[in-house]
Amino acid sequence: MARLRSKLEIEINQFRLDGEKNGKNRKISIKELAGMVGFAESTLYLRWTKPVTFQEDEIANIAKLLQIDITTAAQWSQEFEPGESTPVTEPKYLSNRENRAISAEQTTTDASNSPTSAHIKQKPLTALLLVPIVLLLGYFFLSSNSQQPTIKPPPTYSALYHGTAIDLNAEDVSQALNFHSKLYNYELKNLKTHTVGEDITLAGDIFWSHLKQEGEKHQQALFLASGKHVGDTVAIVYEITDEARSEMWIGTAVIHMPRSGPAEGYWLTLHNEEDPDAHGPYAIGSISLNR
Repeated sequence: MARLRSKLEIEINQFRLDGEKNGKNRKISIKELAGMVGFAESTLYLRWTKPVTFQEDEIANIAKLLQIDITTAAQWSQEFEPGESTPVTEPKYLSNRENRAISAEQTTTDASNSPTSAHIKQKPLTALLLVPIVLLLGYFFLSSNSQQPTIKPPPTYSALYHGTAIDLNAEDVSQALNFHSKLYNYELKNLKTHTVGEDITLAGDIFWSHLKQEGEKHQQALFLASGKHVGDTVAIVYEITDEARSEMWIGTAVIHMPRSGPAEGYWLTLHNEEDPDAHGPYAIGSISLNR
């Protein structure tokens, strides 16, 4: 089943498909659309799936692009129209659906003018008994014709695991050979958090530098994360996207994040490159955030 789509997503995708509206005289890509509203493609996908994470400046950019007021854009981001599970379609498809509706109407009209119809009119009692049946059959017929083509679900994968989990002593961790040595420095900026109930999202910029290859020269990338905020504990899965190098890496983090004051925690990820000073693929580090 297709995911629910907000009215704002439907409207902006119609803008993307209409060459006259977008000024390109052709359909534009999601990447081009993201550039026109001033934020990354991955951020745009995050906003569609979780409209509550929209920032005020992002809503303002989309409203300006669609030439509507900000209040309307914000309202549309939370509205789901009837048929919201229906993907945005091309005009040709809508025309075919209308043709099927016209054909069904003509079939009903022809049936009403047939000799069988006249015979039914001559027997009022029989006609009254048949009316509910005809209506019921007509409902099922129209419902089957109006259904949208089903989207083939993605392939699934299943596995069965058994094992154990234990705490490690601090000295065991320090001697573990599965960890990289220190290869990178990181700095998080403009990190915005948004919590709804126990669901939390984080979005901001991360600047990183390779200590052995590029010294202190920082590179900018996009940091996105989502997870749970239970009490003062945040557990997230994050992704870092470096669009300039077309690279992405993922990891997990557990952070002590009370409702006020600083936040402290640890992150864990995997590195693909070889480490000249160690043998393992894992990289672990600390997080320190100030409000």
